[in-house]
Amino acid sequence: LMIEITKLSQGEKEKIRDYHARVLELRRKLDAHIRKEGLADGLMNGVDNLLCKHFILGMKPEIRQRVKYDRPATIEQ
Repeated sequence: LMIEITKLSQGEKEKIRDYHARVLELRRKLDAHIRKEGLADGLMNGVDNLLCKHFILGMKPEIRQRVKYDRPATIEQ
């Protein structure tokens, strides 16, 4: 699942809301895995930061520029 984060990319014809939904689903799976393995809750904070970074990097360039300007801290923003 962690490798999926680094490969995040918005599809050529994929709408940003669909890309966002796909990333949120990946986050849900990661959270479930971390809880199942009994790993520290603090680990999810690091995962969220990494996920947000790669979510933005995977956006189409014209969208990425607008989003980077707003500097969101989480994928929910």
